[in-house]
Amino acid sequence: MKIGIIIGLTAVAAYALLPAVYGALVRWDGYAAERRTEAFLKHVQDQRFQAAARAADASGHAPERERRMAEVRRMGLRLAAYRQVSADYDDGGYNTGHARLTWELNGRTLETEAILAFGPGGKPRQVCAVTPAGRAPGSIPALAAWNRILCGSGF
Repeated sequence: MKIGIIIGLTAVAAYALLPAVYGALVRWDGYAAERRTEAFLKHVQDQRFQAAARAADASGHAPERERRMAEVRRMGLRLAAYRQVSADYDDGGYNTGHARLTWELNGRTLETEAILAFGPGGKPRQVCAVTPAGRAPGSIPALAAWNRILCGSGF
């Protein structure tokens, strides 16, 4: 009888603990995605494009991304600041997110929202800068070039 009670209590405890452990592991994935994206953005901000390309989820394309990010910098676009990097929980995981980006474009400040997509291990797969309100998509050539590199198309 005592063994039955012990087994029953152990099963109940394990059943109660399982969701808590799973929840902690899932939240850790979101935290990791945010930190990895911040590390990527810090590399871009510091103009360490080789490190940025390696930090993104495109290791096979890293040399090409590095070269193209340097070209965007020569077009006059520089990441001045980033904030509010967040991973959004949806469909059982953290696959997308948002950030606020402050760019410097030929000496002028440009604020954008960014839509993020994460790859395996929470690495940033896409960092899509949304064209500011009142501007047509693609009307800022350097921002459109950034999006072709890190978003896959103009945005």
